[in-house]
Amino acid sequence: MPGKFELFLEPVCLKSGYRAPYIWENDIRDVDFRFLKNIEEINRYIRLDYSKVYIEHSAVDYFLCQPEPCLSFDLNELNDENELPKFIEASKRVIQPGSMDGICLYFRVAFDEEIALDNSPLHTRTNWMKVLFRTESKHYTIGEVVSFRLTMDVLFNRDTWSLEVYPLAG
Repeated sequence: MPGKFELFLEPVCLKSGYRAPYIWENDIRDVDFRFLKNIEEINRYIRLDYSKVYIEHSAVDYFLCQPEPCLSFDLNELNDENELPKFIEASKRVIQPGSMDGICLYFRVAFDEEIALDNSPLHTRTNWMKVLFRTESKHYTIGEVVSFRLTMDVLFNRDTWSLEVYPLAG
């Protein structure tokens, strides 16, 4: 059994073939769709999981920030799921400029000091799909800060998880 568990939330730039902009981010044949962003009649038909998709390992081009776990715990010392937080807030400094297409959720488990496995989209090819919390595309430069909050209503059900990106002085 693994001993240590780490959860990563990393701002990513997707490869061009995997980008799926929100409708309001499009400008097709000189038609500006920004007016669709905050129309209540349209928003009530958007599925709750519209901003959360599963991606394959080859979708991510690169991380904008240095990968670091947002949550880490020793499974051997955990007595109850209630010891784990229901939300995670994090701020990450951009080290690779580019357009952020979302925040990728993945994990790493360690069995001991030498044996570990993960489902990172950059260096591991697994059958485990990664969760991408889609965001509006935004260009970041080196030194800027990406801040977000992951809320986990039901800890063992990713369908109840939501992510919000918010501005924070960096």
